[in-house]
Amino acid sequence: MELTGTKLKEMIQEEIKKLTEKDWIQKVDKEIEKKGTEGVCTGDKFGSESCPEGSKRYNLAKTFRKMAKDR
Repeated sequence: MELTGTKLKEMIQEEIKKLTEKDWIQKVDKEIEKKGTEGVCTGDKFGSESCPEGSKRYNLAKTFRKMAKDR
């Protein structure tokens, strides 16, 4: 595999994105723990009155579900 400047730049950007994503998730997890809102949008509660569709909680739960599915 030949390593060109463009390919190296793409690889670096991918790694930075992964690191930034991990930091974001860790910050969100700490905030959830601090507020005590863990599990508010899980299971049957997803899309209910406590987690209405379109809310920040709902969107975050969708993101976490997608990430878990991708794993």
